[in-house]
Amino acid sequence: MQNTLQIPNVRTLAVFTLLSVIVYVTGTFTGIDWAVFFHDFKSSYSPPARYLRTLLCAFLAFLAWGYGLTRRDQQLLWTAFVAICIADFLLILAEKFIAGVAVFLVVHLILTVRHAQGFKESLAPEYRYHTIRYLILSALLIFIPGTLMIIVAGPALEKSHMEGLDIVYMVVLMTSAWMAWGTLARPFYKPLNAWLIAVGMSFFFFCDISLGLSHVFSTSNPFLSDVFGLVPDLTYSTALSMVALSGFAWSKAPPAEEEGLIAA
Repeated sequence: MQNTLQIPNVRTLAVFTLLSVIVYVTGTFTGIDWAVFFHDFKSSYSPPARYLRTLLCAFLAFLAWGYGLTRRDQQLLWTAFVAICIADFLLILAEKFIAGVAVFLVVHLILTVRHAQGFKESLAPEYRYHTIRYLILSALLIFIPGTLMIIVAGPALEKSHMEGLDIVYMVVLMTSAWMAWGTLARPFYKPLNAWLIAVGMSFFFFCDISLGLSHVFSTSNPFLSDVFGLVPDLTYSTALSMVALSGFAWSKAPPAEEEGLIAA
């Protein structure tokens, strides 16, 4: 049976119109950021445009009202986006890096809880072997490269005097990505929702790593800092949009009747 988005035509139009606006806004500030990188001029356009993008993605998540998977899933997703809006305000507009990172820690903890839904059910006898094998494989693919990255960036982390915070954030970020990819092995999410979560959180992962490295190298290597600083332009809007879209019910069943576990 083909997955279709069961929302009214007006809301469907609103979803795709909003996605188009998000793409447009992202394109404008990305173009300006790259122009600034190559031509070295000043522009005040990007910060408010970036925050507008965040607000639009949050609104996209809220459009799933009444057409989400379960009430708890919607509550977790909306709470995460409220926290994302606060974190981005602190990082982008207020330029409070430590405070923004602290709120993003909360964001990833909320998303980890959301994406761990169905974990207990995935250990039922009929799913257990597949689940454990997948968890081990995905953990190796995420935690080994992440740990190596911490080791390689160790000297720069020491110079930034934020080694402790960076390591804690990296562990939380890796766990968040691990749980996101785990949705593909658990029966709670439909395949399309699971792929939106897994790919979207991968973009989130690369965005956060590049932003952190940009901050770490801000004093020791400004050029490398600027290069890493351009990566979020290419990843963050995609991450937020895909995670927001994962909140919609992509099944034939009326969303209001979706009370419990969503079968795979």
